[in-house]
Amino acid sequence: MRLFLFGILGVLVQGGGLVAFILVSRTNIGDFGKPSIICISGILVLTLLWEGVRRSRGFRICLLPITLALGYGAAFHLAGILWFPGLLNDSGAAPVDYLWSTIHVFGTLFIIYGIAAMLFFALNRGFRRIRVRAGRRSL
Repeated sequence: MRLFLFGILGVLVQGGGLVAFILVSRTNIGDFGKPSIICISGILVLTLLWEGVRRSRGFRICLLPITLALGYGAAFHLAGILWFPGLLNDSGAAPVDYLWSTIHVFGTLFIIYGIAAMLFFALNRGFRRIRVRAGRRSL
């Protein structure tokens, strides 16, 4: 999977989840809807990461968590600029504090996505070895 396409899909999935979360939280089904949106968005991001790890080779696997973390930052700010200006209220008062909190969010997401990518890489390698061994036994 090309890294640019992976990044665009990451922005769309995470941005769609963020916008859906905000819209559902404003309704009377927010108590049930917010956890559902979080679970659905998480499953979609993990599916995207699985496909990215499965199709990537070499160094590009290391770039997938960075791309997803940056994609969330882009989706958050894009949603704040286009639809929900309240998301960016903290950016004007103290830009250094806002930058610091943005870096913390990026770091947290990078660690989460990096751990998931390593697990997916290990699972993918394990599945390949099982298939190779099973193929050798049948011959």
